Amino acid sequence: MTKKDQRRIILEMCRSQRKAMLERLPRIPEQWDGHELRALFLDVATYGYGHSTMDGKRRKDYRNTCYIANL
Repeated sequence: MTKKDQRRIILEMCRSQRKAMLERLPRIPEQWDGHELRALFLDVATYGYGHSTMDGKRRKDYRNTCYIANL
């Protein structure tokens, strides 16, 4: 995958995440600050669109790369 393709996918994921968070905004308590919003952001990113389809060796390789590359 080219860097251009990677960039396009990342931007698409960011747009989707932004849309998902803004859709939840009316239900977010006013007293929440950055701590709760960050936690919600991570939960939506992790669970909001279902679980990853990666399994087995591919997931293990992914986690290893994230660890080694400090992603």
